[in-house]
Amino acid sequence: MKVGASMSKRCILAVAVAVSLSVISSEICAQPVASKPTAASSGGGAIQSVRSEDFATQLLRLRYKSMGASPKASIQSAAQSGPVMLVLWASWCDQCKWQLEKMSANVKARSKAGQEHRIFAINVDENVKEAARHLKKVKYDFPVLRSAEKPNWEKHFKVLPVTLLFAKGGEFDSAYTGINGERWEGILKQFARLNQSENTFE
Repeated sequence: MKVGASMSKRCILAVAVAVSLSVISSEICAQPVASKPTAASSGGGAIQSVRSEDFATQLLRLRYKSMGASPKASIQSAAQSGPVMLVLWASWCDQCKWQLEKMSANVKARSKAGQEHRIFAINVDENVKEAARHLKKVKYDFPVLRSAEKPNWEKHFKVLPVTLLFAKGGEFDSAYTGINGERWEGILKQFARLNQSENTFE
């Protein structure tokens, strides 16, 4: 009886250890490949950190080319004339496409009202052909750009899209990752504050 009881305890212990290891393994696998432990969340989903600020500043300095039928534009020149919104996106990212559609509608509304816009989308697809294929199907009302220097966004942010806001002169203001209706409204409100002359965005 004692032998049987001892073996039973060992079996239970072995099962418990196996389950614990399984849980730990699943938690490790669930962690994002690209993490940003120095980032701290603030209101409206904005991220404020030294890393995001350095990366955002680097983006302004890169050289870009327009994609597809996108109009030619200079981010550097735009930043000197007023606040700028940059959005990093990829063709495989459904949330990115949703945000680009919202951005396009916003730009159309501002254009009809005779208002200037400084909104840019920066493609970060590994395969540029995939992005080009998407842009043949969908036309956006703002410049869609790509840099040959391939900004390493994964080193600084967990997910796409990444929205970066700059005040006039190119001063970094805030960064947002991911998107939903509430966060988009928050981004627009902050962008409106930076523009100062605008109070609402549709």
